[in-house]
Amino acid sequence: MRSIRWLISLVAMKFFGMAAICILALAAFGTAATAELIDNANGTITDTATGLMWLKNANMNGPMTHDQATSWAQNLTFAGLSGWRLPSGQNRNGTGPVCDSRPSGANCRNTEFATLYFDQLVIYGHPGSFQNLQAGSYWTSTDAPGNPSQAMAQDFIDGGQLSWNKSNTLFAWAVRDTGITPIPTALYGIVQQDPNRGALITIDTSTAAVTIVGNTTLTQPCGLAFNRIAGRLYANECVGQAGIHVVDLSTAAASPLGSPGTGARPIAHRHIDNFIYGVDASPALLRIDPTSGEIVRIVGMVAKQSVGGIAARLTDGQLFGVGFANLGSNQKLFRLTTAEGSGPRDTDVAAMPGATLRALTFHYDGNLYATDGTNLLVVNPTTGTITSSRAFSGAPIGAVGGLAGVGPTVQAPPDVWLRDCAADTGGVPSAPTPCSQWWRSPDIAVDHPVVVGRTNVVRVSVRNRGIGPAANTVVRLVHFSVLSPSSLLGSGGVPTDATLVGQGAVSVSHVAPHNVVNIPFTWTPSSVATGRFRCLGVILDHPLDRPRAVPPPRENNIGVSCTKVGG
Repeated sequence: MRSIRWLISLVAMKFFGMAAICILALAAFGTAATAELIDNANGTITDTATGLMWLKNANMNGPMTHDQATSWAQNLTFAGLSGWRLPSGQNRNGTGPVCDSRPSGANCRNTEFATLYFDQLVIYGHPGSFQNLQAGSYWTSTDAPGNPSQAMAQDFIDGGQLSWNKSNTLFAWAVRDTGITPIPTALYGIVQQDPNRGALITIDTSTAAVTIVGNTTLTQPCGLAFNRIAGRLYANECVGQAGIHVVDLSTAAASPLGSPGTGARPIAHRHIDNFIYGVDASPALLRIDPTSGEIVRIVGMVAKQSVGGIAARLTDGQLFGVGFANLGSNQKLFRLTTAEGSGPRDTDVAAMPGATLRALTFHYDGNLYATDGTNLLVVNPTTGTITSSRAFSGAPIGAVGGLAGVGPTVQAPPDVWLRDCAADTGGVPSAPTPCSQWWRSPDIAVDHPVVVGRTNVVRVSVRNRGIGPAANTVVRLVHFSVLSPSSLLGSGGVPTDATLVGQGAVSVSHVAPHNVVNIPFTWTPSSVATGRFRCLGVILDHPLDRPRAVPPPRENNIGVSCTKVGG
C-alpha cells in the first residue's frame, strides 16, 4: 500500500495534468537549491551540490529485478567512465535509520535520490535536463531494515522511499561518485578602492549583498577570472607589467602565477582552449598560459581606446568585452575573436549609452553580470541592454573592479578532426585557404588503387588538437558518389543516403592531446558511372565534440576523399 501522498498526486495528475504535480511539489517541498545540474555533454549530468554524476537517461536498461539492476550498474562503462552503482537509500550524513515512507508517510529527504527529487525538483513529468524519467519506483542499493529479501526504492511521482521485494522488476538509474569535492557556485568580485582595497568578496546575485572573504593584498586589482578546468581563481593588477596571481577561494591569499608580467588589465579564461585571455593598455588581445602566466601569443589589436572588462561565455567560449572607441563616445559591448590576425579582433554588438562598466563575467546561471563599481548589473549579450541593476550592500567596500563566476569544474574538451589537405591545421573553414581541394583529405587513404569488387583497406587518421583526451570517439566511414564535390558545399555534411562502410572507436589510450591514431577499415567498392566522383567520407563523433550538419570545410569532424571515375 502506497502513502496518501501518492494518491493525492495521482488524482491531481488525472484531473489537472502534470502541471499540477509540479505545483504540488513546489508548494510542498520548497524551492530548488541554488546548486546546479550541469549537463556534461556526454550523456551524464553532475549535481554540483553533491558531486554525484548521474546518467542523463533515467531508464537506460528498462525494468529489472534488484540483482539484475545491481549487476548492470556495477558493470556499466559509460562515457569512458566506470565506477557506476545504484544510488544509496541511506541518509547521506550517515546517521539515523533507513527512512521508509510506507509506515509513516515521511518525506525521505536526505538520500541520494532525494537530492534530485526534493532539492532539484526532478519529478516525473518535470525531469529538467534528464531524459526518460519513468512514473514509478527506482531501486536503491540499500536493503530494507530487517529484511534482506527486500530493498528500498524511490518513487518519482510522490517522492516516497518504499521497500519492495527484490524479485520485483523496477526501474534502475546509475550514479557514480566524481571523487571531487564540488566547488560551490558563487559570484566573486575584487575591490579596487579603499576602505577595503584588494578585498575578495562574494556577491548575492539576487540582492547584490556582499560578503568579504579576505584581502588579497593587491594594491591595484582590476581583473578577475575563474579557470573551470583547474578550479583556480585568477586576479591581476592594473599597473605596469604586473603579472597574474592565483587567489585562494576560502582565504583570498594571492600568490604570483610565475614571474613574468603580462600587462593585461581585464582577463577571462576560456575552457574551450584552456587559455587566459587579457587586454593590455595598447590595447592588444593576449593569449596567456594558465599554468605559467606567460604570454603565448598576441592575438591582435582591439579597436577601442580603453577596455573595461572581458568575459568568456560558458557554453561556447565566445569572448565579449566592453570599452570606449573614442573619448566622449558611448561605451560599447563587443565580441572578440581569438583567431590571430592583423585587423581589429573586436566586432561591436551595441552601444551602451551612459554605461561605464569596469568588469564583466558570465556566471553558471547563464547571466552576463557587470559592474560600474557600485552596482551589480545584468547585461543582455545580444542587445547590450542592461536588464537589472542593484546597488551593492552589506559590508563597507570601495568600488568593485573585477567579477568572476565560480563553480564546479568541467572536463577538458577534446577537438577531434581530420585534415582537408596537407596544410590543414584544424581551423574552420578550411576552404578556400589553405585547402583549395578540400575534398581530397590525406587522412582518408586507400592502400591500393580502387578496383570494383576488390576488398581494400582504408586507413583513417583521427587527430585531436584539443586540450583533453578523446575517449570513445566514434569513427564512421561511408561511401557515396556525386557529380561534383562542390555539391557538398550546399549540403549538411555527407549525403544522407551515403552507405555505411564501417564504424569503429578511438580509445583514450591511443589519442592524447595533439596526437593522431590510424584506424583501418575494409571496403569493397561498387561501380560508379564514368564522370562522377567516388567518395569516402568520415564522421567523427565524441560526446564533448559533436559533428555539425554543415559542409565538410566548415566542420573539422567531417572529412571526404573523392576521386573522379574515368578521368
